[in-house]
Amino acid sequence: MFAFFLEKSTGRDWAFFRDAASRMFWPKVDPEYQEEIQGIVDGLKARLPDRTYDVIDLAALNGWIELAWYYVPSLAEKSSPEAGENKSPPTAAGSSPPGATPKTRKSSWPTTTGWIMSSASAGISSST
Repeated sequence: MFAFFLEKSTGRDWAFFRDAASRMFWPKVDPEYQEEIQGIVDGLKARLPDRTYDVIDLAALNGWIELAWYYVPSLAEKSSPEAGENKSPPTAAGSSPPGATPKTRKSSWPTTTGWIMSSASAGISSST
């Protein structure tokens, strides 16, 4: 089911995510954590013997947000004919509040942008 979601939302199949995780994530996982992840896989195989999970599946599942919402768009950007143009991120809705500056927030949803206000411009003070 999750592979279906990723494919529909990113246009990339589970094999893409597995390949990316095996190249970018798995080699950087400390050996002690690799052993722990292997233990999780062994437990999955014992509980669900008709399924075929491995450590790369778990690495891809653990890193799906980074892969789906940052890596996939960066690949699309690199292959775009407009690559290299300096474009501002889209704003959520219309004009900004006084003192706000546009910022892109990391989120589990793609293209989430909004206005972030400093505490001073919002009238919030840490002094008592």
